[in-house]
Amino acid sequence: MLISTRSLALTVAALLCAVALGAQGTNTAPGSTLAPQQSNAVPAFALGPQTISSGSDGSVTLEFGLTPLVHGPYTLTIQNINAQEAIFVLNGTQILNPVDLAAPKISTPVTLSSANTLEVTFSGGGRDSQLIVSISGWEYAYAGAYPNGSITAEPEDLDWRSKGAVTPVKNQGSSCAASWAFSVTGVVEGFGQIEHGELHSLSEQQILDCSGARSCTQGNTAMALNYVIANGLTTEAQYPYTGRLGACKNFTPAIGIAGFTRLAIGNEGALLTAVNEGPVSVVINGNWFSSYTGGVANPDCESQIPVFASVLVVGFTDEYWLVKNSLGTSWGEDGYFRIVRGQNACGIADYALHVH
Repeated sequence: MLISTRSLALTVAALLCAVALGAQGTNTAPGSTLAPQQSNAVPAFALGPQTISSGSDGSVTLEFGLTPLVHGPYTLTIQNINAQEAIFVLNGTQILNPVDLAAPKISTPVTLSSANTLEVTFSGGGRDSQLIVSISGWEYAYAGAYPNGSITAEPEDLDWRSKGAVTPVKNQGSSCAASWAFSVTGVVEGFGQIEHGELHSLSEQQILDCSGARSCTQGNTAMALNYVIANGLTTEAQYPYTGRLGACKNFTPAIGIAGFTRLAIGNEGALLTAVNEGPVSVVINGNWFSSYTGGVANPDCESQIPVFASVLVVGFTDEYWLVKNSLGTSWGEDGYFRIVRGQNACGIADYALHVH
């Protein structure tokens, strides 16, 4: 019999209330901030870490709710405090075999519903055993927070490269997972050329050093774009990429933007309409990138732990999306990949940002 219950209701506002955005002014001083703005996305963690303790019979139930919409897949990370072994059952399905918990353990991908129950049974009773449980994934959002996107007519095939709105493929390098910064520069570069007739290669390093939108380990494209709204972006030549986080330097902005729009979640019609106006920054599950060599990809993203990357959609046909990556020209199709349209493949339309 399970005798100990923990309840946790999550809200986006509570999780994001401490987020600080980039600084105002033309030159950014490290540490200066704008007032936080509410977002509906929580990168990385949807729940936890949550400490759970067993009752007298060595069992515990953790109940938690998520308002729809829930994007996955998710994984559970179990960190030991003083337990030996345990069995984990999520929504009636065993997700971890009895394991030695001397080191943190990560489950296989799991599906979450709006109401979830995690049952933990410690071996041998396990009286007073304790664990820390975190549920990780990319997206936790209110489904009603965004309008439904639609298109009135199917646009013609489009490739923004042929219209001069895309800079050459760049390389984030192996020392800095800064795809989010490259996706931001790409969408602003495209906007600048379309609106003003000038294509500048813009500085990812400025975003890394000055925006406070994270680091070489993870990033927040929306926060970075808010920084660009306040400060503008300078050129790559003036503020070159080093592949590591550094101190913010003085710069002269080459371009600015007025704002950006988060597109309707999972709606490829909305994405199509936006790409018809210019390149769009998206987040995609790229756990298949290492095996891609060319062609129109139709990967099975759900069977493995997600590995999310920020990329730039620069075109489309009836069959596929054309996407610019930041892994150099030796990767994929000269630095690009094509991925099937019409299936929201690997969540390509789940987190899309359109600059205006």
